[in-house]
Amino acid sequence: MKNIWIRAGKTAFWLSWPALFAYLFVSRRTRAVISHKNEVLLVKSWLGPGQWKLPGGGLHIGEDTIMGVLREVKEETGIQLDSKETKFLEKRRLSENGLSSTILVYAIELLKRPSLTRQKLELVDAKWFPVKDILSRTDVSKASKQLILAWRQRDQPVRMKAG
Repeated sequence: MKNIWIRAGKTAFWLSWPALFAYLFVSRRTRAVISHKNEVLLVKSWLGPGQWKLPGGGLHIGEDTIMGVLREVKEETGIQLDSKETKFLEKRRLSENGLSSTILVYAIELLKRPSLTRQKLELVDAKWFPVKDILSRTDVSKASKQLILAWRQRDQPVRMKAG
């Protein structure tokens, strides 16, 4: 059943590509590099090309960026994070699959690895991956690899407990 859902999402993604192009070009989006020890959390959406990516999503109109990334992480994975322990990494324009958007990237290092409760209507999977393996994987999005590489080159994120 999972494979059918992934195939349907890939088809819907490519059919909706023109609308996504227009929407994503003007929208602001968030991504979170959530780490625990030597692992990073990645998610796989049903709507998309079938690759692993960092959790996050679009901001609501007038929404604070930190509140937006915390909301998206909670919605997608069930992880409740605290804004005080969320570290802003960078703002960057990314292009992938011909789609371009402005991404605001945050980092959170968890002291304890929380259990995941993925949003079943949006995600087909959510997993922790060893950082050392992510950059060589072909099933991780190019944009996520770029953001993880940028995160690794900066100071380590603030440590916190998951709630």
